[in-house]
This record gives sequence, C-alpha cells and structure tokens, in this order.
Amino acid sequence: MNKTDPDRTVVLQALNSTELPDRSICGIHSTSDRIFGGEWTAIDEFPWTVALEFKHAWSSKNVGVKCGGSLINKRFVLTAAHCIQSGEFELIHVRLGEWNLTSNPDCLLCDPVQIVNITEKISHPDYNRLTKSNDIALLRLERDIEYTDFIRPICLPPENSSAPKEGTELAVSGWGATEDGSTKSAVKIKVSVPIISNETCNKTLHNIQSTQLCAGGVSGRDACQGNSGGPLVNSFVGTVEGRVQWYQEGIVSHGIRCGLVGYPGIYTRVSSYISWILHVIETK
Repeated sequence: MNKTDPDRTVVLQALNSTELPDRSICGIHSTSDRIFGGEWTAIDEFPWTVALEFKHAWSSKNVGVKCGGSLINKRFVLTAAHCIQSGEFELIHVRLGEWNLTSNPDCLLCDPVQIVNITEKISHPDYNRLTKSNDIALLRLERDIEYTDFIRPICLPPENSSAPKEGTELAVSGWGATEDGSTKSAVKIKVSVPIISNETCNKTLHNIQSTQLCAGGVSGRDACQGNSGGPLVNSFVGTVEGRVQWYQEGIVSHGIRCGLVGYPGIYTRVSSYISWILHVIETK
C-alpha cells in the first residue's frame, strides 16, 4: 500500500487574483489523507473533482462521463484540451459533488449532485492535437457554484514553481474514464502515483516538455484509474490550523498504456499556465 504524506517543504504562496478562492477555502476535504492504489474515495474526499458528461457528436444520445476536471473557483473548471476537442463526443455539462454516478443524492444526508451547463469552452490557443502539448482548457459554467462539504475548489500552485522531487507520491481521483470512451468505475476512486523526473521520463517516452510532468509507471497504479482531464494533486500543510490541504500539480493528459511498468503517464504541468488561467478567468 502507498501513502501520500503532506509535503512539509511546500509553501504555497497566494496568487494575486480576486477571482481565486482564499487559501483558507481551497484544497480542503473532510476525511482521511491516505491514498492507496485504485480504491474508492469517501463521499466527501477530493470534492474539487468534476465529472464531465458527453453525448455523441452526431446524435443526442448521452454517453456518460468520459473525462474529468477540477473546480478552481465558483465559475470555472480546469480540464484537458483534448477532452473538449474530440470529433466523436460533445461535452454537454459537468457534474459537481458527484461520488456514485448511479445515484443522486449519494447518501441520505448528502446534497444532490449539481448538474451545470457550460457557457464557454476555452482551449489553450497553442494546444496541439498530435503532440498533446499545451493540453489544458477551462470551462466557464453558466452560474456561480456554492461551496459545500462535497463541492470545494482546489488550490493552484505559484507560477512556474518547481516540480515535486522524483518519487514523491501524488494523487489522482476520478471515475476511471479515459478518452477512448470506457468508464471504469461508477464510484469515484483514488490512486497514488510517484513523480518521475522529466530526465528519467525522456529515456522511455521522449520529447517530454518542461510544461509537462510524468508520474506513474507502476503496475496497477495509473491515471486510467482516475480521469482523462482530471487533477493530479499534491498535499501540503496548510494555513488552516495546520491541517493537510491539496493543490493541483497536473492535468491527466496521455500515456502509452494503463499501468504499464516503466511507462509513466504524462500530465500537463499546471504551474506553467498560471498566467493564462488568470487571464481567462479575469476577462471572461
């Protein structure tokens, strides 16, 4: 079993934007901070994780959750550009506060899942479908979201901050959905994946850019157990009574095969795009 301990070396500076939540609000959930390989989350764990629901582009048939994302403030969801530029599927709405895709609400005392339409899909202008470079996008929701125990925003890192050390265990959460269209789990799951340095990663995958991160390459522990477009997060000792909080290091982008030993998954590095994120959320 694998455990992600809070990184006590991380000092997460607040970003200079009134559009982002205060550090006392973001990156907090109510339950255990232990992350294992491919197990169910508790209902209120990783409450920033968002399910993206699609339909066939040529019909009105709902095909379910195909990608994930993360709530970064009351109006915007962060995801991968490849999730919204598929020719086969069309994104119709997001599901917030989701845990079990087959029930709503998920428990007797749980709030109903919030199903929210999208008014604008904004891919990074330099996204490349072939290389998956700049694989990042923002979704503007049709209304502001109210935070609850089951819906909270994730913290964002300072711009161009250093990547975690090789071997650091980070967490991915989601419903096991990938861009090939298969939903692996009805219940939100979590998995820990070790960071692989770009230098090491380039020996097997090649052409890894400074705006990307590698993680995984361990049998049975990969981003396919989370969501394509979903968040890769790291924990730190926060400002709220010294409790563990989380911030987003990466966005699930692509890889060779799920859980293939020696072949880590590739993630978009969020800290490389802070200026672009702030520009979008402050001008839209």
